[in-house]
Amino acid sequence: MMLISCTKLFMNARIARKIGRSIHLFFLVLLLVGSPILFSTAKSTAKYFIIDAELQGHLNNLAKPILLKAGVHPESLKIFIIKDDSIGAFVTSGMRLFIHTGLIMRTKTPSQLLGVLAHEIGHLAAGHLIRRREAIEDSQNITAIGLVLGSLAAATTQNGEVAAATALGTQNARINSLLKFSRSQENAADQAAVNYLIATDISPLGMLEFLKILEQEESLVIDRRSQYATTHPHTHDRINFVKNQINLYPDLSPGLDAQKRDRHDRIIAKLTGFLSKPKETFQKYPRSKTAITAKYARAIAFYREGNLAKAIIALDHLITLEKENPYFWELKGQILLEKNEKELARSAYEKAYSFSKDVIILQQLAKVELSLNTKKSNKDALAYLKEAIRMTPDSSATWKQLAIAQGRNGKIALAKLSLAEEALLRKDFARALKNALFAKKNLTQDLFAHQRALDIINYVEQVLDRK
Repeated sequence: MMLISCTKLFMNARIARKIGRSIHLFFLVLLLVGSPILFSTAKSTAKYFIIDAELQGHLNNLAKPILLKAGVHPESLKIFIIKDDSIGAFVTSGMRLFIHTGLIMRTKTPSQLLGVLAHEIGHLAAGHLIRRREAIEDSQNITAIGLVLGSLAAATTQNGEVAAATALGTQNARINSLLKFSRSQENAADQAAVNYLIATDISPLGMLEFLKILEQEESLVIDRRSQYATTHPHTHDRINFVKNQINLYPDLSPGLDAQKRDRHDRIIAKLTGFLSKPKETFQKYPRSKTAITAKYARAIAFYREGNLAKAIIALDHLITLEKENPYFWELKGQILLEKNEKELARSAYEKAYSFSKDVIILQQLAKVELSLNTKKSNKDALAYLKEAIRMTPDSSATWKQLAIAQGRNGKIALAKLSLAEEALLRKDFARALKNALFAKKNLTQDLFAHQRALDIINYVEQVLDRK
């Protein structure tokens, strides 16, 4: 995975060239500045998405039972993690839930994080987004909201190509007003969250604990408050409501199981390792702390300070403790790849994928195979990328990687079809049409691929006719 530094992006969604040093977490530009940033009062100039198999898996695992109780298929929810120190979480159309790293890192237990997820899922399940659509459409800031949605293609590219836009003259207060739900909708989401938690035999205690963290935010001056505090109703009232619900169900489990608590601690350690300065990580997780969580944080800190040899030694020690931990193997693979030890990196990624079957790790394994660029590795990459596309058909970057693998394996017409799929996802209709026409002409023996090329051609022609 890679660190993508700030690159200019424009309203026509032209794709910027990749720059930046490769690291384990994958950061993508969400917004570039014109005026104040969309989701934080901080004066940072950019926002990033983080794509990480371990973090994504933890959030999905927490959300799954809540989604089932809400009558929502778990795979329909897409969770996006934004690198932002402030407390923030919100939902948009298309079953998308956004959450700030600052919020995740403020939680002490997984049940606190679960309370936030349950609240936001409550909005989605109740259809609150549909009811506020008219207000958004009437707003002067429709473009700014569009930047959030338009940047989502970038969140799955994973190849250094990013899409964002310049927000001109945007006022934080106006944007925050669009992120607000009505008081009745917020209360309904709280009620739904409590109902989901109780239905899964979990006390809303974690939700109460997080609301108390928010209450502390409300005591700050307005300029220092998080977006989450300013776009939600008075926390004191919410706290009283949840307290009453807890009193009605005193026998429910106050927290999640030990495995989830341990996984949560590791997520916090991982985020600390990657997002804090190494010196700060070593202070928070000194050598006197011998738990795996602390050792994990220190291994990442060694990596972040450029001491790759020490990071590998630390990871090898962790692997002796947990031989089937995919995330230790994944990080080792990343470091080995950075050291240009590609064969060893491939072996590490193969181990990681064998223990997880996670598509993010699979995509990284395919990239290593393509970087080796041998007949066998290109063949293996093709197989991996076919599987990755089956799992994430809306990833433009994976389509592009698949096209490279197909081309290296002599499947030129199929490579053109994959490039058409990639261009279509990026809304580059002229390039999609050009590649689909080539595929149609040269894939007459492959009925499925030929029909797909025709579908793309017909769709693009309709889009271009409407312009």
